[in-house]
Amino acid sequence: MKVLLKALRWFENGVLTILATALLLGAAVQIVGRLLDMAPVWLDPAMRALTLWIALVGAVVASREQRQLHIDALVARMKSPWQAMVRALAALTTAVVCAFLAYASYGFFMLEAEAPSTSFGFVQSHWLAAMLPACFALMALHSVLALFAPRATLHA
Repeated sequence: MKVLLKALRWFENGVLTILATALLLGAAVQIVGRLLDMAPVWLDPAMRALTLWIALVGAVVASREQRQLHIDALVARMKSPWQAMVRALAALTTAVVCAFLAYASYGFFMLEAEAPSTSFGFVQSHWLAAMLPACFALMALHSVLALFAPRATLHA
């Protein structure tokens, strides 16, 4: 199990690195292209899609490291047994919501695939939406894992 978690961590970090590098290279190409009056028309929408993907994968990494937004001002003032129960309930709720969003975004992906349209260049719009169900499913997985293992065990 630990090997699978390390492989997943490596994969998520690798995807985030590749996407961020692609965004930086795209920005550089766009700057040079505009200076030379030769900027590719498809680069702007591609960079917008990359920005969304980076935000989604960043949310997955934050979920994995349990550094996502917590609204727990009251939880910090609770006694220890109640804290654990409320945190577990929050993790379970997060997992359920993310699983529902993964399911709903998969439906969106399938609807987009039924009537494909081109977003930019040769890239069809449903492939841009493919990142949504994958990222929400990973966030649900990380929330479920947070229920069963302390943070130090999950990310060693």
